[in-house]
Amino acid sequence: MIELKFDINLSVPHIENGLKNAADSIAQGITTGSTHVSSGATSVGVGVTSLGDGARIIGYGLGIGLVVIGCGIGAGLLFRPAKEIHYRSEPSSNINQPNQQF
Repeated sequence: MIELKFDINLSVPHIENGLKNAADSIAQGITTGSTHVSSGATSVGVGVTSLGDGARIIGYGLGIGLVVIGCGIGAGLLFRPAKEIHYRSEPSSNINQPNQQF
């Protein structure tokens, strides 16, 4: 027959220390978690600012592009080469004759 003995000390100071350590750990976890959440919120704020800056830069680029395109169209219309206009002329012998239709 095997006999096992366990020496368990259930005195009050051990329980109090355990509860105190647990409470301290929970408080530290909450503080650390809050710090991380705050840092995350700051990062999101910086990201949103960066998105705003990016959108502004894209807007500037589009605006400049539209101005350049407008200038190009204006210059093309202003400096286009003159077209030669050809009018159909009929021979002088057909001046008094009615138009013939086929």
